[in-house]
Amino acid sequence: MAQSKKPRKGYKPKAIHLPMMAESRDRMAMKLHLNVETLITSPSSDAFNELCKKIASLTDALSHLRGRPIIDDRDAAANAIRTAVSTLSQIQERSERTETLGVTDLEALSLRNASGELVS
Repeated sequence: MAQSKKPRKGYKPKAIHLPMMAESRDRMAMKLHLNVETLITSPSSDAFNELCKKIASLTDALSHLRGRPIIDDRDAAANAIRTAVSTLSQIQERSERTETLGVTDLEALSLRNASGELVS
């Protein structure tokens, strides 16, 4: 068997692109908004953890789609995620310090703006 003169290129798997249906996107957006509003109106550790999980899953999904960490980017989605993570971090630090979980008006505004930017 004769060998070819050109070496074969290595296999590079491609990311699977799954388009999102409008209903799925709307359902995810509604769940994000409900998580934010639940934390604001009746703060609890469960509501806080659910919102943290939702933000983490969005961060992972966007990082996977882009092929690089989204935290390093400077677009609207990355800014919204950084804002949400920073706000959740402030809420957690105050909760550990005072032993009560609460959301201030400024933090509520920040979380609402971040969630609105993520789903737009």
